[in-house]
Amino acid sequence: MTEPVGFLPEFYEIKADVFVLGEVALPGGKAEAGDANDTETSLREAKEEIGLDPSLVNVVTVLEPFLSKHLLRVVPVIGILSNRQAFKPTPNVGEVEVIFDAPLEMFIKVCLPSFFTSF
Repeated sequence: MTEPVGFLPEFYEIKADVFVLGEVALPGGKAEAGDANDTETSLREAKEEIGLDPSLVNVVTVLEPFLSKHLLRVVPVIGILSNRQAFKPTPNVGEVEVIFDAPLEMFIKVCLPSFFTSF
């Protein structure tokens, strides 16, 4: 099963479903038949989950897939908001309990600690 992640590094959500209750996650989900690729899946899921208009996102790259702790194949899609002020987070209450932001540096330090200690 493939689950692309709409990776907009400064926005996180707390999922409201049973499998990840209380866990922090990035917007993302399963590909649907109408999705042309992982980028479309990520943008669609971000719109459905946190109300992010795809036209506000400049996708810069798609990273290598990896397996999540639940053994789902995750495809990180990296994007930058073109106009942060235009984005008004709106959580989908069926999927997301709360949306919050965090600096990109925090994510990088947590996910790539060896990078910061190799100098």
